[in-house]
Amino acid sequence: MFRILAILLVSFGCLLPAAAEVKVQKTEYKGWKNCYRVSNGEVELIITADVGPRVIRYGFVGGQNLFKEYAEQLGGAGEEKFQLRGGDRVWKAPEDPIATWAPDNVAVEITPTENGLIARAPVEPLTLLQKEIRNQSWRRRGPL
Repeated sequence: MFRILAILLVSFGCLLPAAAEVKVQKTEYKGWKNCYRVSNGEVELIITADVGPRVIRYGFVGGQNLFKEYAEQLGGAGEEKFQLRGGDRVWKAPEDPIATWAPDNVAVEITPTENGLIARAPVEPLTLLQKEIRNQSWRRRGPL
């Protein structure tokens, strides 16, 4: 079977103080029961496991989400058609009306790593693509 692996590297390491400890914890978020928060105590991102892979939130802890959210589409899963939902997701390039807009409405596998996590979707039946988001947080070694 032909399989292409699309990887989006989501990194917020440059924003982390040199001694910040990165924590990954399972959480609920706006109707989704299976999300993961990655945070250093100052900034956080939330990745959905019920749909995606998708980073649905990024911002300062307790602050505004820097990503747009479509409230009426949050918390859902299993829809027949693509849902914009908000956040950030993996896009196939060049843009294609079928491959780029294929529904990402099924659960993804989450694998915690030493300094982040990997969110991997099953192979999409329409495109034969498997999409993956890797979050890796680096510690700064010295001045920028």
